[in-house]
Amino acid sequence: MNYQGFYINLDSSLERRKSIEKHLKKINLSSNYQRFRAYSPKPNQDLFGLRTSGEYGIWLSMLSLLEKLSVEKDKGFVHIIEDDFRFNTKTILRLKEIISLQEKNDQDILFLDYMISLPLLNLINLHIRNKNEFGDKREIFYPARNYYFSCMSSFLLRRSSIKLLFEILNKVFLNLKLEKKLIPIDMVLKRLLRSEVFKGSIIVPPLGSPDWDLDNKSTIQSFTSQKLKDSKRVYTLIRCAASGTKSPDFCALEFAKIVKQNIDKLKITNLEDFYKFVENNKDKIRHDW
Repeated sequence: MNYQGFYINLDSSLERRKSIEKHLKKINLSSNYQRFRAYSPKPNQDLFGLRTSGEYGIWLSMLSLLEKLSVEKDKGFVHIIEDDFRFNTKTILRLKEIISLQEKNDQDILFLDYMISLPLLNLINLHIRNKNEFGDKREIFYPARNYYFSCMSSFLLRRSSIKLLFEILNKVFLNLKLEKKLIPIDMVLKRLLRSEVFKGSIIVPPLGSPDWDLDNKSTIQSFTSQKLKDSKRVYTLIRCAASGTKSPDFCALEFAKIVKQNIDKLKITNLEDFYKFVENNKDKIRHDW
């Protein structure tokens, strides 16, 4: 496979480093990935409009990595992941096929994990059901300009697009920082995709998701409201279920705990059952966080 992988990790997050390296070794991909040191803002750092130091740290880390890659002349692709991203171990073979397909198109960026709304979860479920019923092995791509909402936990970049991406993101960062109106980097990326400055897609279903246990300790987003925290966790469960990193019944049980509902585990046998359960209880969580 013609790609190089990087996982972004703070010096202070040794356990996360050990965990992601163990995961990559288990799926025989450790030789494809190397660590990139994440940047952590100083205590009492001015965040220039952002809500958390984690959001500012992602800006600094991503710009630093893109700047490094922008001067390299290699061809092919770069896969960037956060240190809590986990592949669905049953779909690793898809990665080779996906990269092969990317070589034949003009896409700048492909998201292998992404935020999933309930309508998008339903579409993913329908595609999985059709694949299972008709044995269709083809990969499915949706245009990012319509279906990418947020998240940079796992994405594939065409090397020839990196220099321009870095230059644009760096310019936006400096301008918004000067005005103290910084917004999260994935929100900037979403606007670039929707205005078609860059071409991108999401892969359906996703190849992985955040680690369920590590996600609870994320420093990127912080919420004072318990309902917002719970809602954020629910959306992580949706990604786990859609990608297959956790079973539908596991995700349904965890969702039931969050919304304080009783559930018969035996009735959740597939992604469609999970989707219906969440859809029927969607009023118990917030969707605007």
